[in-house]
Amino acid sequence: MAFVKALLVSAAALATLAFAEGAATTASTAATAAATCGGGAGVEECVVEAEGGDEVSQLQLAACRRRRSQEESWTEVPDLADIMKDLDNDLPEWPAGVNKTRRACRMENGGNGCSIPDMFSGLPGSKDDFVSVYPGGETKCIGGGDYSFTIRMGDPDKLHIHFQGGGACWDWASYNLVMDGHSGLCSKNVTEEPPMGAFNVSSPANPWKDYSFIIINYCSGDMHSGSTEQPWGSWLSKVKIRGYENANSALQWGLPAFPSLSQLTISGSSAGSLGVQVWSRKVLEMYAPRSEDVFVIGDSFIGVLYPPDEIYPSESYLYGAWNLCNTGLLTREQWKECNKGNLLLQDVWLEAMEKYPNVRFATSNSKADATQIQFEKAFEATARLSIAGAMMTTGEFYKTASLDLKELFEKQSNFHTYLVQSDAHTYLPNFLHVHGYARWHCRRRRAAPHAARVAPGGCRPPP
Repeated sequence: MAFVKALLVSAAALATLAFAEGAATTASTAATAAATCGGGAGVEECVVEAEGGDEVSQLQLAACRRRRSQEESWTEVPDLADIMKDLDNDLPEWPAGVNKTRRACRMENGGNGCSIPDMFSGLPGSKDDFVSVYPGGETKCIGGGDYSFTIRMGDPDKLHIHFQGGGACWDWASYNLVMDGHSGLCSKNVTEEPPMGAFNVSSPANPWKDYSFIIINYCSGDMHSGSTEQPWGSWLSKVKIRGYENANSALQWGLPAFPSLSQLTISGSSAGSLGVQVWSRKVLEMYAPRSEDVFVIGDSFIGVLYPPDEIYPSESYLYGAWNLCNTGLLTREQWKECNKGNLLLQDVWLEAMEKYPNVRFATSNSKADATQIQFEKAFEATARLSIAGAMMTTGEFYKTASLDLKELFEKQSNFHTYLVQSDAHTYLPNFLHVHGYARWHCRRRRAAPHAARVAPGGCRPPP
């Protein structure tokens, strides 16, 4: 039992640090400062001589001390409930007292019965409303419910497309694990995105408050990218994995609704951040030609798999579980490599950056994101049966993430990154991102002229 416990649970998470003015760090600096903290290394060997002895070194030093403590005694390892608590943070949660009722429209047999005129004509003041659209057809939630995406008609020249987060399911265990009243590690039916953070259209601090929205809700457990069936249900009944069809229905609906755009933001949080990475090329093919200015954001999921030398079989396992290779999301060459087990998600996103050099791509992540860490540990423990992956430390996560971001940063001048000294998960659905993006944008602009206007709204002091 002690061994199983050690395999499944995490090292104690870093204490949450304040979101401070000086939190921004480029990926290249972060990677330079990431220390090698291998087993048996003394604490003094874990400190890197980063410029000015910055907080990155101190973070690594703390990670090494924590690891040394864990090696000496496993009695302080938290139980499985602590892991589930972090995993549950990935699911959308409405604040108490907020009315969840939204108008809904059902498309007839997957047709175009829910156009903008159909939904908004003759309804004064309704353009600020968020409306649920049920596309029908081949769309479905993994839990069996009907799928819906959410739209808001704001400024018709400005559009924000958002891929929602909500965990992931990759096998029978991850789909059926029950704890604290929650079943599975993925959102199985639609939970509407709460009107918070980037989706709070009443907040003057929100740079997207005037935008129209297409929110691609998430209930497929497959980072919005699968199309298959798996025997994960009761008595091994088949569950439908339809992330590709669900997302595509929302994107196809938007094409006639927004024929010309001055501003386009494509974003995703948590599992939706992975969705953004795999969908970027496809979405840009559809929408970039009609958009004057485009900004792509991946919020709080890099896709770290550990150990790094096992990344190809790990990613191939996930692609196989969701049939991602064969959905039509990939180029022909990517499809060939995917079916050979030689394709990485980072490669897919990098090709999108190369194809669209005038589009700004960005990520925001916490250096010690507890939810990213716990999902990777759970995946390695259940699907891959990897002891090294299941025991990944916070320092190992940070180092691997830094190196992944550094590669993108060095290869593409249109890629930008923001690392927060925290263990928090997701920023777009919360208010924390608003002032942070303003500071990040202004600093990047001063540091590198080619990075001008990396965020909507221009370089100005936060309100």
